[in-house]
Amino acid sequence: MSHLAVPNISTLSSSEAGAPAMGHMLVAKGKLSAADRELVLESQQHSGVRFGEAALALGFVEKSDIEGVLAEQFAAPYYKPGVGQYPHQLVALHQPYGPQMNVLRSVRSQLALRHDWSTAPGLAVVSQHENDGASIFTANLAIAFAQIHESVLLVDANLQRPHQDVLFNLRSKSGTSDVLAGRAGMDAIVRLQDLPSLSILPAGTPAPNPQELLCRPAFERLSRNLAERFSVVLYDVPALDEGDDALVVAAHAGDVLLVVARNTTKLADLVSVRDRLKDFGAQLVGSVLIDS
Repeated sequence: MSHLAVPNISTLSSSEAGAPAMGHMLVAKGKLSAADRELVLESQQHSGVRFGEAALALGFVEKSDIEGVLAEQFAAPYYKPGVGQYPHQLVALHQPYGPQMNVLRSVRSQLALRHDWSTAPGLAVVSQHENDGASIFTANLAIAFAQIHESVLLVDANLQRPHQDVLFNLRSKSGTSDVLAGRAGMDAIVRLQDLPSLSILPAGTPAPNPQELLCRPAFERLSRNLAERFSVVLYDVPALDEGDDALVVAAHAGDVLLVVARNTTKLADLVSVRDRLKDFGAQLVGSVLIDS
């Protein structure tokens, strides 16, 4: 994805006149003493800046303290940096107000217009090459959806090169392959304690026949079952240049979001993707350009 940038703290701050006031909330949370709050108010009156900016300038609080209070004031999900020790690639967690999160919100909004979650079982996120960054993008998109939906499921259907168990620090041994082989049930789904609106179905036990598993009627039954249980279901799939696994999943999911890597994906690849998706009966709802 695009390079990270630290957002201007003025966009993250709030006036002490807010209700409930930021200063009172910081004191209640033990992040600021009552005496320091008065000093911040005095500084704010002289400088004309917002309360959060004044508190930061005085060194009384950290940026994450301000972000956490703002999230509470606006009823927005917020995960303090470092929670769960998730890797830095999950920018939706580590940079919740950064520019990449704005891109994710835009994609989420466009999908809300183009994909009907009530009729299509899910959405497969597809790329041409393994190193295009689709798995990381899918993980971040799942987090973005979890911010506005009560139940989001990310299915790792990349049975050849799974990624989601590493990205989300999962220790579960069972997953998609085990469910399709009849070795596990819905208990293979992992609900994240740090992200209660997001659940993960990891890839599971490495299987010698991943495409055959995905082609079984059990996968269609699974996709329908998951669509009934969750409001949003996203599928992470193998790259298209590694075989037809992604197209098999896409055919069952119904809709496809294409991830295009800047300076990597060629125009001829896009034409090929379009034709292959059509042959498998999958609907392309859009594409997103990212820095891999």
